Amino acid sequence: MRRTKVGLFGLLGVLACPASEPSEVAAHSGLALVAWRDLDLRKADLRGRDLRGVDLAGTRLAKARLDGCDLSHAQMPAVRLDHATLAGATLRGVAARGASLRWIDLAGVDLREADLREADLRGASFVGAELEGVQLDGADLRGADLRGVDLSRLSLREVDLRGAKADATTRWPAELAQPWQRGVEVEGYELDLASGRVAPRSK
Repeated sequence: MRRTKVGLFGLLGVLACPASEPSEVAAHSGLALVAWRDLDLRKADLRGRDLRGVDLAGTRLAKARLDGCDLSHAQMPAVRLDHATLAGATLRGVAARGASLRWIDLAGVDLREADLREADLRGASFVGAELEGVQLDGADLRGADLRGVDLSRLSLREVDLRGAKADATTRWPAELAQPWQRGVEVEGYELDLASGRVAPRSK
């Protein structure tokens, strides 16, 4: 199947379509075949769009409004999504290796089977995100909010967890039974430097 590229006026037409009819937008614009590579879409309002399978490699989407978007299986390597809003969005199966998603609230976002290897996720909140099968090896999770998040079935090989926030309900893979040794800050607990053990923080 041949890929087509969207021109400037075609892109503006897609963005002007009513967000309430995403399936109609996709049908008329052929978005599954469109390459939106290396575009500057910072602060764009794409709420409710059907962007399944779209090629967004290298596109700048910082502070874009992507609430309710369906980005399932989109190609998103090296995409910049810093500070974008994604409430209720679906990113299932996205290929976003090396992408930048700093300071994003992923609450309620479907990230199942997403490839986020080597992604920059500093300061991102994973609370309430669907993470089954997500790939995170080599990702930067410094300062990320992992409180109450189930990571027990994920691989966290070479993930930078310094300053990440966790609590007693955060579930970890078996090989990461002592996350504080990787710099994780466990809420309500503190590391005793003398013993190397974590104990409830004294009041």
